[in-house]
Amino acid sequence: TMDCREPFSTKAVAKLLAIVGDRSISPLKNASWEDVMTHTAARLKWIEEGYKLLVFTDSALAKQEKEIKLAVAQTDILIIINVQNQGSVKWVLQNTQMIPTVFCFDCFPALENKLGGLKVSNNNQTMIEKLLLSVPGNEVKESLEILRTVQEAWGRHNSDDIRFSLLLLINSFVRPVPILQNLRAKGFSTLYCMIKNCGPQIIDCLLDPNCRKALVCLNKCAPTDQ
Repeated sequence: TMDCREPFSTKAVAKLLAIVGDRSISPLKNASWEDVMTHTAARLKWIEEGYKLLVFTDSALAKQEKEIKLAVAQTDILIIINVQNQGSVKWVLQNTQMIPTVFCFDCFPALENKLGGLKVSNNNQTMIEKLLLSVPGNEVKESLEILRTVQEAWGRHNSDDIRFSLLLLINSFVRPVPILQNLRAKGFSTLYCMIKNCGPQIIDCLLDPNCRKALVCLNKCAPTDQ
């Protein structure tokens, strides 16, 4: 598979960049992470044309450095998957500091999650994080809960949960995702409960144009009429 990707278009309203370990294998039917994320990028565009996900392997960091740096400068959310190569880790640490939101999965420990600029440890929660989680109504608390939810969803290793994870990230850190708003979930915990219990059905509906129209129509009705 060629690593060459088109740059973000001017129509992109959410710009995501995925850097995956070269030849790294996912738990999804042993497909490569590059193939999984490339497929996910196409499915995201079916949901919303303006959601753009660029995918590069870490072997492209040297070969296509100029192109990737251009993408990095515009990226809203960086997803790093299975990057262990020390040279790649160093490149990422040096060149992606300006990206406000970063999520790492199965990566070298030096690569850290970042929520709207706040760095968060990947493994054990720090005392500060535990304290923040104990404070009700705290924005940082909600961000940490989103991180935990994304990690849990990602850990279920299926394409529906990966798409949900990315939609949740966009909704939380870039801009509201209309189709998630249309679910009329009262708060993040309710939305997560809906996705956790009916994830495949919800994703199928969101990918179906007629079902999306029905959701929009339903939301125009008063709750008592639904």
